[in-house]
Amino acid sequence: MPETDTVTPEQLADLPTRNGFRQRGMEMTRLETFTDAAFAFVVTLLVVGGGDSVPMNFDEMINALKQVPAFIASFANIMWFWYAHHVWSRRFGLEDVTSVLLSLALVLIVLIYVYPLKAIYSGAMQFFSGGFLTSYFGISSIDDLRSMFVIFGTAYAALSSMIALLYRHALRLEKNLLLDAVEKFDAHTEKGFWLTNAGIGAVSSLLALTLPDGLIVIAGMFYGFLGILMPWYHIRRRRARKTLLEA
Repeated sequence: MPETDTVTPEQLADLPTRNGFRQRGMEMTRLETFTDAAFAFVVTLLVVGGGDSVPMNFDEMINALKQVPAFIASFANIMWFWYAHHVWSRRFGLEDVTSVLLSLALVLIVLIYVYPLKAIYSGAMQFFSGGFLTSYFGISSIDDLRSMFVIFGTAYAALSSMIALLYRHALRLEKNLLLDAVEKFDAHTEKGFWLTNAGIGAVSSLLALTLPDGLIVIAGMFYGFLGILMPWYHIRRRRARKTLLEA
């Protein structure tokens, strides 16, 4: 929907609702189609990238299978960002200049992000498995590891920021979209969620740059705070949403 378009009350009445949010973008736009195709290409790079080749014997097949956990984790991470864009597209159906630029930036960053992502998860699986799940990506020094955490954290923060900016842009068009109080609340919740994710990535990068060599692993483990922070954030926002509905 172009930025200058305005949703009418009659149009809203015919829209399906999901989790209390009217779906203004049920028809796929060219922007969403392109974004979906780009993410599909990224998953292809995830599969064929990283020096993988077709196993030629049993030992090579076993080594290839040991990469499966890293692939699953990388795939889930990429699909998380894809699904966030999908939900945003369904909720708002925007295809104006700002939405296009932010979506293209999201695609560009994820294309850059795919190889550091796989390398980080491959190394993490080797670390947590005690070396059983061998990493295809060699890191020869602490400086290499420090740089990998900085690259990963910067890309993670940038992707999260793009999703947050998409919600910020939609909120700027609340009058055009006829967002009700609950929809605005939910949009603010999503924006806050992704800004928090961006902050975690940024802090991890900062830790990677400043921590002494013996503590550099903390920069990677810092993402574990998401497991505590995100449930607390959602519980707090659900309670506030319930209060809003009862008002």
